[in-house]
Amino acid sequence: QIQEPGRAGVPRDESAGWAQTHAATAAPMVELRFVRATLPAQSQAAAALCIDAFVNLPFPAAYHRPREISAWADQLLQRTSGAGRQELILALGEAPDDALLGCVECGLLPAPPCRPGLPPQPYVANLVVAESARRSGVACTLVAETEALAASWGFEELYCKVDRANIPARRLYDRLGFRPIFVQNLSTDWTNKQRSNMFLVKVLAGRSNGSAEGEGLREG
Repeated sequence: QIQEPGRAGVPRDESAGWAQTHAATAAPMVELRFVRATLPAQSQAAAALCIDAFVNLPFPAAYHRPREISAWADQLLQRTSGAGRQELILALGEAPDDALLGCVECGLLPAPPCRPGLPPQPYVANLVVAESARRSGVACTLVAETEALAASWGFEELYCKVDRANIPARRLYDRLGFRPIFVQNLSTDWTNKQRSNMFLVKVLAGRSNGSAEGEGLREG
């Protein structure tokens, strides 16, 4: 998923040692710092972005939003604080404000159905860019961070799963070198509309994976 919701702030804690700067493959139009989120306040700020982007809150939204943010933040902490490989990466603006400009998750999930023999693979997920940072290269550099992370884990490919109807996300990943390999048809919704997800894959820079080359799009 990818959306561009409102702005959120994230507090600074230099003593915690969580700030890490990485070189991006494409220079963004805003100054960025990338950090691996480890603090509850960081997860809370990222959760606010995700709730505004991905969740249709019932009326009155102002009443439900704090509870939904808290629940999302708790899930983020559970996913990223365990023994498994799951990271929440934040894109922060310039100090001293450290405004949260975007976030993305990278973690190991089951391989696509068309590749049943593979162990869990790295996926990019829940990519969100704040409204104040739209069209400034933040999304591309966040994805580049997940590519570097997956490569550091020793993987040759990075995957993502998007709603087939999410054209903006598909266009972004296409520009970044991802290609579709599998369409997963889901049950129809209440309007009797067919829903489906697309699995995309990208061979990481400096890696060679012959099995990925020439593989056509499959459906199931």
